[in-house]
Amino acid sequence: MTTDNTSQILWSKYTSALAALMGAGGTEASLQVLPMPSMVYGNSGADMTTALSIFASQIPAWGAIYQPSASRVIDAYQIVLTQVKETATNGKSYEAEYEKENTKLADMMGKASAFKVASISNWTTAMNAYTKAGLPTQSFTDWFVTNGAQEYNTLLAAQTQQTKKVSDLLKAEGVASPVVEALARLNDEIDAAAKLPAPAVTANPSADMLFNWKTKPTNPGGFSFDSKSSTYDYTKTTWQSQTGVKLFGFISIGSRTETHTQENIFTTTSDYSMDLKFGSQATVSLLQGSWFDAALLVDYKNGPWIKNSQFDKGLAHPYGQDGVLPLVVTSAYVVMNPTITVTLSKTEFTSFYETMSGSFASGVNLGPFAFGGSASQGTSNICKNSALKDTQSFTLSDTSNIPQIIAVSNQIMP
Repeated sequence: MTTDNTSQILWSKYTSALAALMGAGGTEASLQVLPMPSMVYGNSGADMTTALSIFASQIPAWGAIYQPSASRVIDAYQIVLTQVKETATNGKSYEAEYEKENTKLADMMGKASAFKVASISNWTTAMNAYTKAGLPTQSFTDWFVTNGAQEYNTLLAAQTQQTKKVSDLLKAEGVASPVVEALARLNDEIDAAAKLPAPAVTANPSADMLFNWKTKPTNPGGFSFDSKSSTYDYTKTTWQSQTGVKLFGFISIGSRTETHTQENIFTTTSDYSMDLKFGSQATVSLLQGSWFDAALLVDYKNGPWIKNSQFDKGLAHPYGQDGVLPLVVTSAYVVMNPTITVTLSKTEFTSFYETMSGSFASGVNLGPFAFGGSASQGTSNICKNSALKDTQSFTLSDTSNIPQIIAVSNQIMP
């Protein structure tokens, strides 16, 4: 992990400029930047909807950068709902039986969730392999059907049956409440999403727009920052600091996927500027399905929780930094074909450019974006521009036509 101050300052300036473009000011506590873009692969709008659904189904880790956790929104939502204490109208006590059945449900959820996480990981590896030879040749649904769908469906059927048993138990005890109704909707969604690792989200604009970018780029945009630009004021956000943003050097060499960290090579103290342009860009809202009721979670922010449950004992927390359900992604800033121009003083330019151009074959990185390397297949290049009076610049460009997510906004739960 690089800890140099220059890299942290560059990431902070980049975040400040990006936040201004997204309309997320210094008090926007939900903004997270991605240290590496999340590619939105697909051969159709439907494929890209699946990719966005997988992305939005993952709960981000708490902090200033986006890092997907191993938890999914639908599983965390179910955990919270099934630990809410309800009172039966007939006065009976159902807690002991409910806790027993709920323990079975939690075990089934764990097994099914582990399978889904493994499936997503395997698919991502496969898609990355496909992109080395061009665009993916297989949709997630096609891949999943031939790679373990039957095993997953068996797990899911057992989970669905157990969820219904818990819901029916509450109804039999005379518990008629929004929580019981929410469990019923959730059960229907789990059943309907049997062949996918995540319920479909509603994307606005739709994923069809992202797919159409490949042949007809729309809405170009971008932002810039320089040595005099302001840094992002993390102290005014929920994160309080930029801890985690220093995962990578802001300008570095080599493949991040192989080494997971690079040292920042940009150390100039002279004037500089960085201009980022995108062939297409959009903020896409990502809304969970009708099974998700955020208002209901507000009503039960403090329970009450079932006696001796994890929440009741304080062994786990539903919300907040260490909570089961701390954040939910609500929008993603998606760009395609970034072009980045770096301008330096003439005295600084030559040695730095020689380092970048000489390392291009093995890969160079600027902010979250990667250029060159063996995987680029000629879809990126580096070019020295004409010198001006006191400055000179070079440009890194990507022509891969693959949409990529570089920042998100989250709803802080509940």
